[in-house]
Amino acid sequence: MQKVRFGVIGCGGMGSNHVGYLPTIKGAELTAVCDIDPEALGRAEQKSGAKGFLAYQDLIKSGLADAVIVATPHYFHPEIMIYAFSKGVHVMSEKPVGVHVKQAEMMNRTAAKHPKLVFGVMFQARGNAGYRKAKELIDSGEMGKMLRATCIETAWYRSQAYYDSGGWRATWNGEGGGVLLNQCPHTLDIFTWLCGVPRRVMAMVKLGARHQIEVDDEVCAILEYDDGVFGQFVTSSGEAPGTSIMEIAFDQGLLRVGRDSVQFLRNRVPVFQHLKTSKERFAKPEAWNISLPMPKGGGGEKHAVITQNFVNAILKGEKLIAPGVEGIKGLSLGNAILLSGVKGKPVDLPLNGNVMEAFIKEQCRKSTFKKPKIAKKVADDMASSFH
Repeated sequence: MQKVRFGVIGCGGMGSNHVGYLPTIKGAELTAVCDIDPEALGRAEQKSGAKGFLAYQDLIKSGLADAVIVATPHYFHPEIMIYAFSKGVHVMSEKPVGVHVKQAEMMNRTAAKHPKLVFGVMFQARGNAGYRKAKELIDSGEMGKMLRATCIETAWYRSQAYYDSGGWRATWNGEGGGVLLNQCPHTLDIFTWLCGVPRRVMAMVKLGARHQIEVDDEVCAILEYDDGVFGQFVTSSGEAPGTSIMEIAFDQGLLRVGRDSVQFLRNRVPVFQHLKTSKERFAKPEAWNISLPMPKGGGGEKHAVITQNFVNAILKGEKLIAPGVEGIKGLSLGNAILLSGVKGKPVDLPLNGNVMEAFIKEQCRKSTFKKPKIAKKVADDMASSFH
């Protein structure tokens, strides 16, 4: 194979973005587009010159695409991935890979049965220089034991107009969740990528606290990792101007992690050594503020970075930056926080997929929420991605 022929499924917000940059990807060719809404499909066809399909099954069966990018609402990601793999087509899924962890488990089992097919997830934040440098430091082991992991991400502000713009947004039946499932997957992915998945979650979650919606828009969680390490996770879609803080404390010092920077406060003497050997009652280790060089390639269009890597994985066997099978990690944490907050009790991880699936189905069944009247057709929005 000299080139990877792509089909984009879902030509709304994010789908249109993929259609726009795909011609810049080396070794890629956009050959097909798909949307259930004829108007959205027509715009994508005109923009790209690719052949259009109203049904994803027809695009995949056409033989025009070696790989597809799935940019539909959440509930459709698993079924499209599984169908594409059954027809020998590579898949890049937009985030999240699914609504609940059982869907992610099914996708991962499917991927395991097709080792020659590439499964990626659009976690473009992994291309940011700051996150990459933090990952490099942590994986090297030079930071020592993790002591605390804190993430406060309240820069996901959304107005009521945003939620009113589509019938599927912020509903149990249309989306399956709120800020944790829609805005926060990138944050949850980076947090679990750097710190791992905790073993227990205790959370407080408010449904429709600041918006006329039926799902989560305010979240505060306490996390417990192996060896008793504590963490905190806070997010909101109703706070402005909001903040973005990721702090990870280690024996060797503190990392304050941003998208394109890392502040490293290095302990001259490791914490565990100092607290056992210091003769002074109120002393603490001397800390140095270390300036860290950032990895190259941190700028530019991050979606394109992930897609180029996906193409290289197909053509050259390059290691994926964001393997689809890792989509379950952040999804598991988000699911556990939601389940704990709504049920009002601790939730252990790994999360039981059947329990989470039953919870989502229960919320859908009990839902009586009626959205305000919207001007845009629901069908148009259902065909789009969700940012």
